[in-house]
Amino acid sequence: MRVCTGCCLGFVLLGLLAGCRSGDADFLASGAFEAVEVVVAAEAPGRLLDLALEEGQTVSAGQVLGHVDCQPLPANNVDLLLKHCTVTAPMDGVVLVKYAQVGEYAAPGRALFKLADTRHLILRAYVTAAQLSQVKVGQSVELRADFGEEGFRVYHGKVTWVSAKSEFTPKTIQTRDERANLVYAVKVAVENDGLLKLGAYGTITRTDP
Repeated sequence: MRVCTGCCLGFVLLGLLAGCRSGDADFLASGAFEAVEVVVAAEAPGRLLDLALEEGQTVSAGQVLGHVDCQPLPANNVDLLLKHCTVTAPMDGVVLVKYAQVGEYAAPGRALFKLADTRHLILRAYVTAAQLSQVKVGQSVELRADFGEEGFRVYHGKVTWVSAKSEFTPKTIQTRDERANLVYAVKVAVENDGLLKLGAYGTITRTDP
């Protein structure tokens, strides 16, 4: 089946202002947690016979999740026919959205569901030009994730990407220097302990040399 891979754009928690919490001034960059997403689409035309998944369900790579009635297709290659007509999970992940229902017509390329790898998250944060020299690819960093009334939890991650091009500061992003108009995006890979959620607010509080 055909899959389209992209990265989910995280939405940061609104209304978080500098100094609202103790120690908030001691951060290098802030942003939101994202995950790699995969949209699984039908590869052959036919009626959707079954689709055994629900939003929020965890699935494993290769797991059979549904079948498409491909009887109109020529059956001269049974293996290929079975492959096209069987819906499987391309990776381990959590079902974010279910687009199709049993009985609907699954045209080739029609999205059936969307998965996200929630075990390996990415914090997309933003640094100013003055802070750019403090961040480099491969560097280990300390993060704090905001859990609202429960406070903060500390995580450790690694910088995997630093943008070579500046952009205007997103309105929902807080920077240490609020006068900064241009910032650079940074991606930090983080292992999820099961508590982090997509779109949750996080800050980079320390970087290793």
